[in-house]
Amino acid sequence: MYVFAQILSHYGLIGDNVQDKVKVLCPFHEDIKPSMMVNIIDDSFYCFGCGTAGNSIKFVQQMERCNEMQAMLLIGKIKRGAIKKNQVKVHIQTPLTNKEAIEEAKLYFYSLPKTNWRKMGRDSCLFKRGFYANTLNELDIRENYNHIYGVAMPMLDMGEFKGYVCRATANEFNGREIDRKYLYNKGFSRRRTLVGEYDRPWPVITEGFLDYARLVQFGVDNSCAILGWKITDTQISKLQQYTSGIISALDNTPSGEEGTKYLLQYFDVVRFVFPKHRKDIGEMKEHEFNVAWAKTVKRIKRREYCE
Repeated sequence: MYVFAQILSHYGLIGDNVQDKVKVLCPFHEDIKPSMMVNIIDDSFYCFGCGTAGNSIKFVQQMERCNEMQAMLLIGKIKRGAIKKNQVKVHIQTPLTNKEAIEEAKLYFYSLPKTNWRKMGRDSCLFKRGFYANTLNELDIRENYNHIYGVAMPMLDMGEFKGYVCRATANEFNGREIDRKYLYNKGFSRRRTLVGEYDRPWPVITEGFLDYARLVQFGVDNSCAILGWKITDTQISKLQQYTSGIISALDNTPSGEEGTKYLLQYFDVVRFVFPKHRKDIGEMKEHEFNVAWAKTVKRIKRREYCE
């Protein structure tokens, strides 16, 4: 018997026949469309609307506004009641293959109307972050149906669609802070994906999609995002097909420095010359980037001259 399924049934959130991963109306905010994902097998839930998360005990605590011991006692009663009545049937879903996940993501993303950012209001969070309409159009970033995660961005690896990522366009919902800024499509594989074009020597390596997007805006057409601070074996193999030298523009933070040291095991690495007060490429103004880029190019030329 899956306890979380019985709890959801107890509160009238599901019927008596469900999948092991189910979306329900979130009881913790005014939900119109189901925005809470419950993983019955893993005993976990997360609401994409209000950000509430936890396990079945935390769920009951939130519902009853009680402490952990009281929640556990109530769960015991729910379990005993479920034994006497018909139990909820839970069907285990077969995980999507990588190919199936990509096809499903492609169907969703390209069903979104193409956005002409030149005609959009200037209150978009992407405009506030300093992006230009031409850049957003070039990258085919689209408005999303989800009002919390209002923009969807395609993950293109050397022009091939690998999935999409949605960006939160609100800081809070119903008084609760949105703590998860990015949502990838179901089945997206970060470890297999490099977002960008990187088929020439000395590509610029960044952590996030918006860092890569900023480089596109600055006119850099040989760069990619590894979607984290530590590169994976598959990403290394992809890069090594084209180059032995890279520019590390991983974040100007301790984790970014650690990621750069890791890159040194596999590549000839030149560190991007960040201004001390900038954490990443996405924060930089164009004139700041141009100065830093000139210094970085000098480092490459010195390296090549010494060789």
